[in-house]
Amino acid sequence: MDSFEATLEFAKILRKLNASTKSQDAAIQFLMKNRDLMEDLYRCILYEMSKGTISLRVSILFFLSYLAGVSVSKSLPFHGWIARDIPQIVDLAVPRVRAGLANVAPTEKVLRDLVAKKVVEERHLVRAHEHLVERAMHIQSTPGLVDPNVPETNNDEILRRMEEDRERGKKVKEGQWSVNSASEEFLAAWDNIGGLTELDFEQMDEDSEICADSRQGVRAP
Repeated sequence: MDSFEATLEFAKILRKLNASTKSQDAAIQFLMKNRDLMEDLYRCILYEMSKGTISLRVSILFFLSYLAGVSVSKSLPFHGWIARDIPQIVDLAVPRVRAGLANVAPTEKVLRDLVAKKVVEERHLVRAHEHLVERAMHIQSTPGLVDPNVPETNNDEILRRMEEDRERGKKVKEGQWSVNSASEEFLAAWDNIGGLTELDFEQMDEDSEICADSRQGVRAP
């Protein structure tokens, strides 16, 4: 597959990006299979973002954050390119149209995620945040803004975006409840637990008898 064919195929995959991990993994897998074309495919990501709907732009934005994490773990060049292009990415994520305001909060979140992944330095985050605030204020204070590169938002698009926002919200909540199985807090608590004593074994025997009686319909005294 040459560069032109790969770019066309990758563009189709990018246009299907949504809040699901499956859609992001499909794009990652394509990139991994075409490592010799990484730079061309990265440019394709930014191009599709520049032409996409408000919802697709935010989906690509979250994909870039996901890609940055994969890139760091696999020593690929993507996270370096993403860090370099943060100002452009922010501009593409929040275009100069009224509907672009819906992408301000997600863009702030992705910027914080990129700092947490050590893709973007804190000082660059401050600069990007200031730029984002300026963009939002400009949109709010300028009625009737039109960008020919941003497709109009219809009712179907709004409903789809609401559903994807709910899905991303669920993932955030799930992440807040997840706990590493071998966290320092757990290991410290485990080390402070003493060994089983004779009293513990007696208690376990009593619990077993109560359980057996309950199964036979016998009330414990």
